[in-house]
Amino acid sequence: MAGLFALYANNSSYSQGNNGNSLLIDWRVTIMIYDGRTRANYTLPAFIGAPQGRDTNLWVNHTLDNVGPPGYSPLSTRDDSSTVYIQSTSGTCLTTRQCFTFEDFFNVWGQQFSRSCVPDGRGGEYCADANNSPPIMTDGSNERCVNPGLFLSNGYTWLIVIGTTIANSLPGGCAR
Repeated sequence: MAGLFALYANNSSYSQGNNGNSLLIDWRVTIMIYDGRTRANYTLPAFIGAPQGRDTNLWVNHTLDNVGPPGYSPLSTRDDSSTVYIQSTSGTCLTTRQCFTFEDFFNVWGQQFSRSCVPDGRGGEYCADANNSPPIMTDGSNERCVNPGLFLSNGYTWLIVIGTTIANSLPGGCAR
């Protein structure tokens, strides 16, 4: 495992972006999906925004590619651990820590991510309707309505929760 880390840390393709500039952001975030109907956790698929995902509809939107490492979106998964790699040559957000949003990541993947519809973890979509409560998201300490504009921050673990009634108990409820 140490050898693999050394290979990753010394691989110049990860230290420079697509535009030849050095990476100014090299963060990790974990995003998982929990389905309360089946009581199952689902991880994100491997290769969202990665070269291996081009032919499998895991890298659909390429609008952010110019600020990512060569051959990758600045928002990508490399395996099925649900780790999202945030790697960018754009440093405009370093002082505010407001760089990429949940919506940006799900757009790269080509999946809807809104206050009422999110991926279901099995290749489909979960949408709130008369029979399904709105999805929520939590970082383990705060439950909130899904916010596509929420900025991804280094080191956080997020759980997207579907198929529960938690949204009904949040202040003001969540939109359907």
